[in-house]
Amino acid sequence: MKQTDQNTSFGIFLKLGSHIMFALCGVQLKWLGINDSLFSVGMWAGFWGAIGCLIFLAFGKNLKDLWLKNKKLSLIFVPLNIGGFTFSFLSFSNLSLVSVTLIFSTVPIVVSFLSWLILKEEITRKHCLGILISIIGILILVMGFDTQTTQSTNPIFGMITAFICVLLFSTEIILMRYIGSRAVDNPIAIITYYYAGLSILSAILIPLIGTSYLNPIEMPLLISLGLSDVAAVGLGYLALIHLQASKASILSHTQLIWAAILDYFIFNISPTHETFIGAVFIIIGTSLSSHVSRKKSII
Repeated sequence: MKQTDQNTSFGIFLKLGSHIMFALCGVQLKWLGINDSLFSVGMWAGFWGAIGCLIFLAFGKNLKDLWLKNKKLSLIFVPLNIGGFTFSFLSFSNLSLVSVTLIFSTVPIVVSFLSWLILKEEITRKHCLGILISIIGILILVMGFDTQTTQSTNPIFGMITAFICVLLFSTEIILMRYIGSRAVDNPIAIITYYYAGLSILSAILIPLIGTSYLNPIEMPLLISLGLSDVAAVGLGYLALIHLQASKASILSHTQLIWAAILDYFIFNISPTHETFIGAVFIIIGTSLSSHVSRKKSII
């Protein structure tokens, strides 16, 4: 029992570290969005992300995992992740960290609906109540967008791109559920191909768009973004080895705390009353839905 408690504590530590790193990725995307194009950021973040994945796999002596067993199934996640990065960049460029993080926290709600619609999973009254409460929280949050944004010319566009990102992330989870036990490939190996694809695609598009391939001043930040993203995914992956998925999902809301702290100290954005009220509704709603979905989950 003592060893189990130690493993759980270590898993919690890893999961909290993962969410801190994700919050830091948001800061870096916001900084880069001020001066750099999506494609130059995508090229270099993808390049350094791929390098970080290779280091992670090499450190664990898992480079052989790059030879995917389920290529057709596993590589489906590559375009979804590229789309996720694209819309994440656009949303963080137009909204505060807290606003984006709150919108992203509605992924369990969308997953619940898609699971019922596509996978025919059961949806209960408690589930519906959670969805309703979260929608109310989102509406309250939207009411405060005009005071939550900074260096933004189009907060509504940021909101739209954030919800598209939520849809892409939710689709990934549905695919993972559908694939089920057949998905035996290492997640870090899969995202290596995502980073490589993001870098190559961005490099091809840069001359067509007419932007610069390299901004030497921003290179340290681009390296940091790529490696921070790998660290966030890697820590989350390792956390699930020591921590039950149900407990891990509860910790996801802590990212709101890190986002609020970073918003305040780095971007001088104080959470509004709408942010606090919307956060309470969204956290309650997603917690209700997560409780039901954990019972019905097949992963």
